[in-house]
Amino acid sequence: MMLIADKMLLFRKSVFVGERMNIIKRMAKPKFKYDDFENALYKEICRIMLKHSGNDIYAFSVKYEPDFTPYIAVVENSKSHLEETVGNDTQNYFYYKYCEEEWEDAEIIKDLSDQLCHYYNDIKKWASDDSLLQEETIGEHRDKIIAICVNVLIKVKQSKEYAVFPNLNLNVYIREFLSNEEELLLYQKLNDREVVKEYKKYLLGNQ
Repeated sequence: MMLIADKMLLFRKSVFVGERMNIIKRMAKPKFKYDDFENALYKEICRIMLKHSGNDIYAFSVKYEPDFTPYIAVVENSKSHLEETVGNDTQNYFYYKYCEEEWEDAEIIKDLSDQLCHYYNDIKKWASDDSLLQEETIGEHRDKIIAICVNVLIKVKQSKEYAVFPNLNLNVYIREFLSNEEELLLYQKLNDREVVKEYKKYLLGNQ
């Protein structure tokens, strides 16, 4: 019959082994090159803006899908497409103006989307036996990518590509992820006060 002291020693050993395994596992955590991703995203957005510089574009958004099959894209809408979509439905004008799902065009940035997808799969493999660790790590990564998207758009506002568009609206769009209040705070970081007033009406109505 095992003595209490032996049981305690066995318990301590198992805790030590478990902690050591967790340390080793965390050291083997897949790496993601966030600085390289940020620099590449800036260049891609400027490239896409330059491609559309002759059009009547009024809004660009970085669309980020963080789950399942992660990808990143740039979506844009033109004044002419907005007018065509709205037609006589002026009651829903702000919806068509600001809802990215109704916009004219989207371009997935393949290389960066591949990086996101590979990392997502690497994390799932690495933390396959620990759902909490997997969720925590993917969440941390998602938050870093969102912060990068915001930082990149702030830098884009200083670029010559941005300057050719009059009154251009910018946004980071993550479908069904942020609350209305979070979306509004994000939009305020990237746009002027008058546009933010309209965006608030789109999100919250005439509150």
